[in-house]
Amino acid sequence: MIPNTFGIKAEADRYYEVGELGELKRLLASGELRDAPVLVVGSGSNMVFTKHYAGTVLHMENKGIWLAENAGEAVGGEVYVEAAAGEVWDDFVR
Repeated sequence: MIPNTFGIKAEADRYYEVGELGELKRLLASGELRDAPVLVVGSGSNMVFTKHYAGTVLHMENKGIWLAENAGEAVGGEVYVEAAAGEVWDDFVR
């Protein structure tokens, strides 16, 4: 089922939960994502599906927050951070 915060049943032709970068790299290398539309989703809080999705859904579940590589180059008190695609935006901002 495609995740959404309303709990509405929503399905797609193909659905993959991606918990690690290696899983995404494997999918890209396999060619499984080549022949149909691909939709990348997080928690699904900003979308509602009204019908079956004719394509592949990648549900990003990878977590992590870290200082960006160029964080030491920050000027004027700026700090650069990166977040994995599966991080909840509100939690990241807090």
